[in-house]
Amino acid sequence: MLRRHRRLAFGRATLWLGLTGAVLGVGLWVASLPGRLRHLLGPPAVSAAEAYADAPEGRIFDHARLDALLRVHVDADGLVDYEALGRDSTALHG
Repeated sequence: MLRRHRRLAFGRATLWLGLTGAVLGVGLWVASLPGRLRHLLGPPAVSAAEAYADAPEGRIFDHARLDALLRVHVDADGLVDYEALGRDSTALHG
């Protein structure tokens, strides 16, 4: 009976030691790959900085045609009628 008890205790201790080692190993591996782990958990961070410097002396783009076209083909919920927009896109070139 005592031998059997010692074997069970030794088996449990070995199991716990193995599991502890596996958890520590996985933890160390994950800690060594922070960039890859972040990539797996979500999209990368985005910078919202301006790509170009302001140039007040530069050309001015008139958005009036685009605004008029979007007022016609975008409803109050923000849904776009792309088929109609495609048909009327020549209005941007005129």
